[in-house]
Amino acid sequence: MAEIKISEISRVYGHASLSIWLKDKTAESVNIRLTQPRRNFQNLALGRRYEEVPYLMSRICGSCSFSHHLASTMAIERALGCEEKSNPARELSIIAEIIHNHAFHLYWQVIPDYTGHSSLLELLPKNQKLVQGAILLRQTAKRIKTIIAGRPMHPLGHGIGTSVQISTKELALVKQAILDAIEPAKQTAEYIASLETEFFARKAEYMCVAGADYPCMTGNLISTSGMDIPQEGCLGAAEYKTLMQQKPPVVGALARMNNRHVALSPLARKAVKASRVIFPNYNPLMNNFAQSVEVIHLLETGLKALERIEKTDDSQPRKTEGVGTAAVESSKGTIVHHYVIKDGIVKDAKVITSDEHNIRNFEQDALKLAPRFLKSRREEIVLELGKLLRAYDLCFNCASH
Repeated sequence: MAEIKISEISRVYGHASLSIWLKDKTAESVNIRLTQPRRNFQNLALGRRYEEVPYLMSRICGSCSFSHHLASTMAIERALGCEEKSNPARELSIIAEIIHNHAFHLYWQVIPDYTGHSSLLELLPKNQKLVQGAILLRQTAKRIKTIIAGRPMHPLGHGIGTSVQISTKELALVKQAILDAIEPAKQTAEYIASLETEFFARKAEYMCVAGADYPCMTGNLISTSGMDIPQEGCLGAAEYKTLMQQKPPVVGALARMNNRHVALSPLARKAVKASRVIFPNYNPLMNNFAQSVEVIHLLETGLKALERIEKTDDSQPRKTEGVGTAAVESSKGTIVHHYVIKDGIVKDAKVITSDEHNIRNFEQDALKLAPRFLKSRREEIVLELGKLLRAYDLCFNCASH
């Protein structure tokens, strides 16, 4: 059996190789293999005091550090009986992380696939305004994360059962940063919508957390086929276990858009209408456009979250043992943290990252795509498979947790 191999996939988070196995000039299988070591964060959490664990888990991935930190924090809070309250500061942290990652993904990883440039800087002479907007979006998100959580990566400001206190001056800075970023976000969505995305549609299962907020940190896990299960106990739920065993759902921006597009903000809805893209949409390349729309939506949502920030009382743990699960939407999709705690010590830990859902879906789509390019030059095969893979916005750092 012949093999087409990409030894090192470029412009992705982390390190992995991709192999296409051919038999009689037909694609038989597609396989992604991590080329970086697994780090066993779940085992590292065992035997530790619960207060340490969120700060450890944020190290699973730098770009997703806020998502892992908050998923870990919320799961532990549930295990220890902390009262669940609306927390706009946490929402703003997730909003900023998603915007930061979406901007990097779209401009530094995706757009070069379509323009033929090796990097965003090569686009600068042709479209200075677009490049400046990309940098501004990243700077805005970085500023928000730093103000709210103390630094732009591996947050310090979100402890178990505690609320972040933000000064009026800092809130004003965050508000102005968001307002300044709205125009570049609209420009981004318009540009991404103009890219060629003709592709096939594979009607997969799309899953996300569906709370009242968007991005979603609370609420049930829902899917496009009608699954609707609470976060607590989701890992043992028959519907979820069946999905993971038979056909893992797609997660990420497109999944959120397919399930939650009715909840979009006014400017985000306007961007979708102008693009003439219809959701639900099952073209995997449309994850890029979904991300660009989310950036607009999240900026508007961030302004609303700012209005709700006020001094709130802490909710300290009521007990020292219990079981807790939390699902949070990261930029790349749903992540789940689950802990068993006894006498304040973590006895069991499980983390499910977005890639555990998405890698198998990419492989299925790549298998469907491969026959179109088997007679092409290797460079074209690598480019087209790379477009698909980068559209999924996989994170091999998270995958190697």
